[in-house]
Amino acid sequence: MKLINEFLERKEKYKNQLDLIKTNENLQKVVERLSEMQVEKWTAQSQWSQSILHDENMNKVKQSSFGNLINRRKLRSQIKQLRKRIQVIQSIQRIMDRQYASLLDVCVQKRQRLEEILSLSIVYEEVSELKVSSATLVIYVSNIERFE
Repeated sequence: MKLINEFLERKEKYKNQLDLIKTNENLQKVVERLSEMQVEKWTAQSQWSQSILHDENMNKVKQSSFGNLINRRKLRSQIKQLRKRIQVIQSIQRIMDRQYASLLDVCVQKRQRLEEILSLSIVYEEVSELKVSSATLVIYVSNIERFE
């Protein structure tokens, strides 16, 4: 039962680590998207400065930068959510590590106690055998004395 619990705890620990890895990967993707958006913004700004002569181009650049602004806000909120989730997962991971360490300590103590009980049981059996042997010997000696 303890092994099953230990296995389940390890499974949960590895699952949390996998979630943390996935969260980190998602965070990296979001950061990459944000970098791409920054490059697009710089490109849009340079195009905007070069195309002052055409009002249509200016409107397009304004619209795309507004869209980029909205996308950047969404990405920032996603980054905040991912960071919060990472913190929660890390705190859960720390708790699991502490629980695993304390469980391991308890298992070591129980094993030591079982070893002590086993050695006491062996000694008890030897003492019982000696008692039986000595009783048999006493009976044997008393029988020999009677026949002499």
